[in-house]
Amino acid sequence: MYAKDIIDTTIQPITYKDNCLTVLSWMEDLKLMHIPVVDDGDFCGLISEAEIYSLDNPDVLVSEVKDKLKLVAIKETHYIHNVVKMFVVRKLSLLPVLDVEGKYIGSITQNSLINALGDIISAKVAGATIIFEMNNNDFVLSQIANICEENDVRILNVFTLLHEDSTKMDVIIKVNTDDVDAIIRTFERYEYSIKATFLKKDNRDDEMRDRYEYIMNYLNI
Repeated sequence: MYAKDIIDTTIQPITYKDNCLTVLSWMEDLKLMHIPVVDDGDFCGLISEAEIYSLDNPDVLVSEVKDKLKLVAIKETHYIHNVVKMFVVRKLSLLPVLDVEGKYIGSITQNSLINALGDIISAKVAGATIIFEMNNNDFVLSQIANICEENDVRILNVFTLLHEDSTKMDVIIKVNTDDVDAIIRTFERYEYSIKATFLKKDNRDDEMRDRYEYIMNYLNI
């Protein structure tokens, strides 16, 4: 999934002619801390609410605070992992996207990024999530896949999460069914340590939150 696929089409950029006080109001409405400034299709930079609040007199045009704009953006061909890294490292609420010629084509918001991550972890697809805890050296994906196949279960995706200051890791798999009693018993016979299982019958809000926290940890957020 590329940056161009995650753009939030509801976000409109501002121009040098907009007033900073008006921009603050728009940020509040959109629940954003940053907003892109664009001039005739060219990306000029990001302006943040913190920079506007720091002004002695915020009742000025954006053109008067050009020096405070941050040239933070990502090319449309960058993959979602690069997008996540930019959000984390730069502490962004919004990330502008540029085409191959450097022209502004839209922005990624935290909401559009979360929705994209939800697609990656198959959050909207029916099926159980099983979390194993094991030693790093014991992780053999082919063995886990074989056990699933023997039980007529298909793996939709796999993630790993290394434990800090430990030789342990979590292995998180999403499968295509909620009927996992048989496969759980098989994993237990092979002495796999099952840390948690999330099923459709579980509270959906809790399930989504736990899955999101795991993917965020996986991506080092």
